Amino acid sequence: MNTAVDGVGDGASPAGRAGLARSSVVVAAGTFSSRVTGLLRVIVLAAVLGEGLLGDTYNLANTTPNILYELVLGGVLAATLVPVFVERIEHDDDRAVSAIFTVSLTVLLGFTVVVTACAPLVAHFIVLFTEPAKRAAQLHTLTVFLVCFVPQIVFYGFTALASALLNARRRFVAAAFAPVVNNLAVIAILLAFAHYVSSRRGAIASATSVHLSDGSLLLLGIGTTAGIVLMAAVLAGAMLHAGVRIRAVLAWGEPAIRTIIRLSGWTLGYVVANQLAQIFVIILANRGTTGRVSAYVYAFTFYQMPHGLLAVSIMTTIGPELARRATARDMPGYMRDLRLGLRYIVALVLPASVLFVVLAQPMLGIIVQGKFTVHDAAVTGDTLQVFALSLVPFSVYLFTMRGFYSLQDTRTPFFVNLLENVLNIAFALALYWRFGVQGLALAWGIAYLISSGVAFRALGRRVGAIADTAVRRGAAKAGVAALALAGVAAPIAGAIGHDSPGQALAATVVAGTAGVVAYVAVLAALRADELRSLVDLVRRRGTSRPRV
Repeated sequence: MNTAVDGVGDGASPAGRAGLARSSVVVAAGTFSSRVTGLLRVIVLAAVLGEGLLGDTYNLANTTPNILYELVLGGVLAATLVPVFVERIEHDDDRAVSAIFTVSLTVLLGFTVVVTACAPLVAHFIVLFTEPAKRAAQLHTLTVFLVCFVPQIVFYGFTALASALLNARRRFVAAAFAPVVNNLAVIAILLAFAHYVSSRRGAIASATSVHLSDGSLLLLGIGTTAGIVLMAAVLAGAMLHAGVRIRAVLAWGEPAIRTIIRLSGWTLGYVVANQLAQIFVIILANRGTTGRVSAYVYAFTFYQMPHGLLAVSIMTTIGPELARRATARDMPGYMRDLRLGLRYIVALVLPASVLFVVLAQPMLGIIVQGKFTVHDAAVTGDTLQVFALSLVPFSVYLFTMRGFYSLQDTRTPFFVNLLENVLNIAFALALYWRFGVQGLALAWGIAYLISSGVAFRALGRRVGAIADTAVRRGAAKAGVAALALAGVAAPIAGAIGHDSPGQALAATVVAGTAGVVAYVAVLAALRADELRSLVDLVRRRGTSRPRV
């Protein structure tokens, strides 16, 4: 294999790799904006609602539409849409694209109506295993929130469809930046809610109370859903700008629909296993001490930031290319892109994982304000540190799943994912009672560590050895550089401390910057091909304007 092309040993042409990298940079910029504003949303949410009963109830209710959407159609669409759209676009089959939109949204709309009508029953199920006093306190508020949040399901569906179609057409900007609109809208609503409640009660609702007026709850609930609606509207505008015209084609027998159904059999099982495990973990977290649901949700949001910014950016742009390679039966090209994506993911995600382990407590200390106390920050920081240990296995696992889906293989991911969820539930049961919410994060990490290895080996048996010399060498150099990062950042953060938000901010910025500099310096000293390639490709970014 050629190891001298453009500084990275994958054999891809410089122009082709530059195009992938430019698209990845665009996606990364949008994802960065999305994650930063998402982080601001969590900060405001924590300050306004804290980790008390009101915060737990809001987070429980706001998680439910995501779970239900994934159960019904979301995971199926995510796994099958890009390969199917790529194939339909190659054949200029606009009718098939319209049929996919129409049938999918029809299913989601019908499901949404039914679930909204059954919101009280859903609320009872969510708190079924909670202590009676806590259940009684949460039930009404949870029901009101669910009525407001469940309609998000339809707009999540449209967002997934529009994003996949735009990505399949190599138009990445709108899908990457649209979540920013949602985050800003929710931040505005949270601030409006805080002002509304304080003007009527003299203070924001106490951290142990959910007894607010229905008007207050509706403001918070409807406003949160409005952010999802605005995000969908942005993508609808991007589709019009791209010249995409969707017609109402309710054709259940359309070949593209049959392809999705054929591919979705195993994928549905994959999604059901995922969501059942998530439901189990969230309900388990809601037992016992108030605030554990919020600590888990807030820590997981921080944890997802580097994954979404770095790994998802790579996966979003390389995923369609893998599908095209597989459709054209270009396996050498498929392997080059697969290895390239893997090397970039390890090189970019590993330092983020180490930074989160080292700096989780200062990072959470920055946002101690309002209803988010020092104790809340410590619990959430501990949870984030445990989560961060699994960041690389989690990203590698999901990238490997993209490799299977690009081959239109949904059967293998089902069995691997079933293993992951069984492990997650088993370890959660074993660890939660001893370590609390940190035990849930540890269970997640162990499950993904084992399952990522299984998935990697399974894909390797299908397409050939993935971890060639260049992949192993790149991972080893990234590991050495990550040790240097920890060795520099940890003592600096410890010396500065995080006893106040100001100290925490200084520790995060100074130690984080020094650690990243050390990481890059060691990679440069080791002459890591990934670093040189990334620098070269970022420099080329300005030579070609990506389509929107």
